[in-house]
Amino acid sequence: MPPSLLQSWTKHHDSQRLRDQEELQRYGLVITTFQTVSSEYRKLASVLSVLFTASWHRVILNEAHCMRNRNTITTKAVCAIESTSRWAMTGTPLQNRLTDFATLPQFLGVYPYSKHSVFEAHITDMWKAQGEEAAIDRLKKLVKILTLRRSRSTIQLPERVDHIQHLAFSPTELIRYRDIEAPIVEMLDATLEHEDRSAGIYLHALSKINTLRKFCNLGLSELALQAEESNALPNISETQWDPKAAGRAFEALASLGETACALCSLDPSAASEDGLGLTVGSPLAYLTRCLRLICDCCYQQNPRGTLASVCICDMQSSCALAVISMSRPVSTAASPESTPFTEPVEQPTKIQALAAKLGAHGDEKR
Repeated sequence: MPPSLLQSWTKHHDSQRLRDQEELQRYGLVITTFQTVSSEYRKLASVLSVLFTASWHRVILNEAHCMRNRNTITTKAVCAIESTSRWAMTGTPLQNRLTDFATLPQFLGVYPYSKHSVFEAHITDMWKAQGEEAAIDRLKKLVKILTLRRSRSTIQLPERVDHIQHLAFSPTELIRYRDIEAPIVEMLDATLEHEDRSAGIYLHALSKINTLRKFCNLGLSELALQAEESNALPNISETQWDPKAAGRAFEALASLGETACALCSLDPSAASEDGLGLTVGSPLAYLTRCLRLICDCCYQQNPRGTLASVCICDMQSSCALAVISMSRPVSTAASPESTPFTEPVEQPTKIQALAAKLGAHGDEKR
């Protein structure tokens, strides 16, 4: 990359957005986000965007698999950007189904596979009619033609060295950990014995396992223990599926990092921070009883068909759907100001070990 290009780059995001073509001419490289592109694409009827009025030399998508659904606003937005050249970078061009790859030729403008109907006829329909071997062979040829692959052997990287340090709880921590662990083990054993595959049991089990992970990080911190109590979940299989129950389930999913839309893979909580709501105060997500999340954008595209395509429970047609309000923050542990410690608490073993490691290498660069 020429030095001049490195020295003339800017971000187009949040409050640092380019306002007009004159300002754009000062930069050789502009970095933005999928959420920003989608937001400005929606507002094109009322607000002009430099992203869509400029003719770009090259558009590069990082994590291009995020636009694997051709019907989402995200896909339509990035495809609407005018450019001479297009690159798409991804380590996972195929995730769940063959059509995941179809949006990449669409964005790249690879005729005739830029048309979804051609991809369906040549690859997806072949899979159904002639079997997977013939379809996969044709897909491999298409991927080979379109992609430039680089393995680790083409660059010189130092060998990765992993140092595993085993830590032992303090006597007090160990007692508390066993107290938390025992009922979780009993619950998991009972679940496996009855072969309960319900979403409620799945989420509850993950939430409890996550509690153990948090304890390993935070130890006897009163804040961590209070967060554990406040995040206790209802039995989803027995609770009426309304916004309140869905909201609590969503908060548990958020604590586990499982908040990506089932269709477009974008995180609606991140999107809400960038103003992606269709209207002021509109909900930005929907959660099915089987814990499949649908962002507002994808739901508005196909509110009836969307549910049937993402639902994973036994009764797809009757799976309850509840609105998730993204206007309120996901609950977290109470702040020190609101919940003061009543007595001194020992530093978690993991934090003590980390502090010791950092202190021993204080002269190293970050």
